[in-house]
Amino acid sequence: MKHAIGELVEIVKYGHPFWFSKSEPYRLKWPVIHESEKVITYDTRPELVGQRGVIDTSHITQGMERYSIEGPNKHAWYSPNQLKLIRLSVTEREEIKKMLR
Repeated sequence: MKHAIGELVEIVKYGHPFWFSKSEPYRLKWPVIHESEKVITYDTRPELVGQRGVIDTSHITQGMERYSIEGPNKHAWYSPNQLKLIRLSVTEREEIKKMLR
């Protein structure tokens, strides 16, 4: 796993992706993250970018790492490329782990 429980991370790139077919006759108002031949990916929560939280759960599903964080949006799973590690001292990290117990 790229990240560990108790690490402080910052949400980067996008908040929450939403895939939408290009065959639909209308476009959504969210920022576009990615566009391919058949699909547009929107960011439904761009306000989460730049916010920080502490990783409190991690798992691998179908070979993909996912993390939940205590902080800005508890009800979401984040991929490793959405999160940037914020470097902490060992003492600071231990304090965060104690708070999560």
